[in-house]
Amino acid sequence: MLEWNSVHLQWGFMLWGFVVLLPVLAWVGWSRRNGVALVWVLGLSVLMLALCRPRATVSLPVYDQSLMIVLDVSGSMRANDVKPSRIEVATDMVRQFIDRQPAHVKLGIVLVSSAASVVQVPTQDREALHRAIEQLPLQPGSALGTGVLVSLKQLAPDVKLDAAAILRGEWPPAASLKTSDAAGHAAIVMITDGQGNLGPNLNDMAKLTQVLGLKIYTLGVGTPEGAVLKAEGIQARVKLDEAPLQQVAEITGGEYFRAVSGKDIGRLYDSLRVRLAAGQLQLMELTAPVAALGLLLVVMASAWNLARRGRIL
Repeated sequence: MLEWNSVHLQWGFMLWGFVVLLPVLAWVGWSRRNGVALVWVLGLSVLMLALCRPRATVSLPVYDQSLMIVLDVSGSMRANDVKPSRIEVATDMVRQFIDRQPAHVKLGIVLVSSAASVVQVPTQDREALHRAIEQLPLQPGSALGTGVLVSLKQLAPDVKLDAAAILRGEWPPAASLKTSDAAGHAAIVMITDGQGNLGPNLNDMAKLTQVLGLKIYTLGVGTPEGAVLKAEGIQARVKLDEAPLQQVAEITGGEYFRAVSGKDIGRLYDSLRVRLAAGQLQLMELTAPVAALGLLLVVMASAWNLARRGRIL
């Protein structure tokens, strides 16, 4: 669907057009009862408008949309402060999110624990996506910043990020960074309890994402009160850490949601659908259709006058 944002005209042509039309308008004043003359002037006016080379800024729908889902599979996701557990709620949300997407949207999946790995590159194959999350082994550590970096490599290949250098703590040279071609029609969805403790700083990766023109939407799974986990004789309370997730969303222009159940994925989907479906602005030339309309009116007036008086003018 087209969305018209603005219209541009070459006004110099318009002024000359009105000068040319002055005697015609005088003729209409003389024969104001003549409907044919009115149609003539209307047609000539539209033709003059066509000489102004009208252009409109329209929003065209974008069908090359990609999303990377960053799913936390660290040990803290075993907590059961949301039922049946954080990881089961998160997995259910991912399944629903996959099924809700239009067929043209490509989805990829990154699993994050002590490292980040792409288990599914962006694809439209929904069955492959579901298979990628069938069995999720939970492991120690949570390198959320690495998950963002790996996702950027998938979504913005045109930027040529040196992931190895970034993991060593070397920030990319400013000259190598630019707004990605994927800006506006690609985003990252991070589903986690916010307990990041490894890899590059999450806020730094959010700033890098913002420079590339992409957004991160974060879903916090769990409760602020948390739950007690036992591992190797040690007990520890793990809580939902919302602050870093809110910061990441704010830095990149995304949005943060707290998820208690799989139903909460609907709010994220609605937000993404609105923002990614906004379209791409493009300047469209309207001279041809406007000229065609003016010519049609002139032909109609001529045919009408010919039928009534046996002459064109």
